[in-house]
Amino acid sequence: MASSTAQASHACIATDSKAQVTALQLIIGSLQRCSVFGSDNRATLVHKATGYSAKLLKKPDQCRAVYTCSHLFWHDSIAELCDATSVLACLKRALKIANATQVRAGSHIPSLDTRLTASCVQQMASTGRGDAGPLGLFVEILNKCATSA
Repeated sequence: MASSTAQASHACIATDSKAQVTALQLIIGSLQRCSVFGSDNRATLVHKATGYSAKLLKKPDQCRAVYTCSHLFWHDSIAELCDATSVLACLKRALKIANATQVRAGSHIPSLDTRLTASCVQQMASTGRGDAGPLGLFVEILNKCATSA
């Protein structure tokens, strides 16, 4: 009886986790495109979305959501929405989460302290397409930075 309850609870958590990720992606996408909020209201919503991104259940989901939130702090057409410090903070946090995922997977990249080293970039380049495991998160962050520049 306890086993079936645990399985049902695990299935509920997995479904809730996917629903949370999907909902957060929709919120982030909407905030990127909305320009109807005042600066104070927008700042509150952006910081809440960033905070919730870091609280997702799975580390890879946290990492992806946090680096996606970095775009909420920069808008080319509106000067007051260009906060380089917050963009950098989001990207550093995403790298920290990706690094923690690497450590958990047992393939820690030494000397990674929010800077992408040459050896790290080489390791990223050697991974194939698709889900490359924890190392793939670094590739995604690098791609996000490269496409934003």
